[in-house]
This record gives sequence, C-alpha cells and structure tokens, in this order.
Amino acid sequence: MRRLALLILVVGLAAAGCGGGSTRDQSAPPTTPPAAEQAIGSDPTPEQIAARKQLLAEIAAGTYKCDCTAAARARDRVQSGKAKPLDPDELVSALP
Repeated sequence: MRRLALLILVVGLAAAGCGGGSTRDQSAPPTTPPAAEQAIGSDPTPEQIAARKQLLAEIAAGTYKCDCTAAARARDRVQSGKAKPLDPDELVSALP
C-alpha cells in the first residue's frame, strides 16, 4: 500500500513538473526582451557610429593596439619564425 501511495505521489509530482501544474496564464503576452536584445538587428546609434569611425581612424593611423589573444599569438608566431609577417597592403586596415 505504501508503494502505491509513493508511486501516485511521484507520478503527480512529475506531472506537475512537466507543465501539468503550470500557473502561468497562457493568454498573457510574453514579456519584452531587454534593450540589448532589442538592439540586435536595429540600426546603430549615432554614438556607435562615432565609436566605429574613431576606431577605424586609429587603425588607419596605426595607433590602435590590439591586446587580444589572437593578436598576441600572431605576433609570437611571427617573432618565432613560425609565420611570416603580412604585407601591410593586404591588411584590412589598409583598405580605404
């Protein structure tokens, strides 16, 4: 008898956990996503455009220094002789 009661309790809890006991109103509209998610796919703001222009100007002038891991690995590979340096004319920053 105890096993039957335990089995019924487990099945009831499983049904409630699988959506059977949901208290959320299904007709309620979904919540709006945060502003960061809404900005994806939208036009850039004037501040973002200004930051991009400044970054491109720094890259073109050669004053921008990237400290990311990929850039550090590339410098290490060139210094160790595992890779040869890129031709400056082929770099993306050299494009108009």
